[in-house]
Amino acid sequence: MTITPKKYARALCELAQQPGTDIGELVGSFIALLGKHHTLNFVPSIIKEIDQFYTANTSLSLTARVEYTNYRNPAKELEEELKRLYPGRTIKVEARKNPALIGGSKMIIEGQLIDATILGQLQRAEKKLSR
Repeated sequence: MTITPKKYARALCELAQQPGTDIGELVGSFIALLGKHHTLNFVPSIIKEIDQFYTANTSLSLTARVEYTNYRNPAKELEEELKRLYPGRTIKVEARKNPALIGGSKMIIEGQLIDATILGQLQRAEKKLSR
């Protein structure tokens, strides 16, 4: 059975979409697999196929959810930045004031949590220091 760049790309995309997938580990294993099968020369074609796969399967709209403190609402700035990063996509930002936050904001963009709160920063610092 011949595995084409398109099949490699489809498999990689499907694995990457699985919840909890460590993308760095997945890509490392994928590159090792290509090397083992002497198909590293497929990489440019695989990248092209991945781009086509995501273009065909990605919604043209993007919704970002943001929680912010009483200080200020970052929704307009976030919307402008997302429009710059994702040209041609419809951007929708849902903002909600959360007085329980000490400072900063939390955002969820395409399922990815970005915690820019003071508490989140302190927790990450504590985790690094306890290693």
